[in-house]
Amino acid sequence: MKRTERETAILLQKSFLFRNLTVEETVELLNTLDAPQTVRKGETVYEPAVFCHALVVVLQGKLQVVSSSGNGKRTILNILSAGDICGATAVFGEQENFVTEITAVQDSILLYVRQQHLSDWFARYPIVAENYIRFLTDRICFLNKKIATYTGGQADDRLWRY
Repeated sequence: MKRTERETAILLQKSFLFRNLTVEETVELLNTLDAPQTVRKGETVYEPAVFCHALVVVLQGKLQVVSSSGNGKRTILNILSAGDICGATAVFGEQENFVTEITAVQDSILLYVRQQHLSDWFARYPIVAENYIRFLTDRICFLNKKIATYTGGQADDRLWRY
């Protein structure tokens, strides 16, 4: 079922990037993007060696975010659905590899918010920049807590916290 621009804007206002914008402002920003892309079930959206410097906004469907370890072990980190956003580490970073693999677990419709779009949005609506920075800050805090959990104290304490 196809959503109207307004319905899409309302859905996306629940995500971190569009928080505290009006529906009209959100529609205005969405109208600056390229047309949504369709990804079929099983297709890869991002992988370590193939990705673009853009956020991926899920409009419809489901994506799976997987991390692979050096020994071949794959761990599902997240399942994303309509309204979710991924790829925040890809946008402004200069890394040559993306840290996870993202694949469609259902046919999905995605929007790509490229670096230039975000830069333009930040200038036009500073709250979008604050939302993005707040999201990244929260992720850094989360990861620092994880690091502290797995590296602090005696081995038996670390095992128990794990």
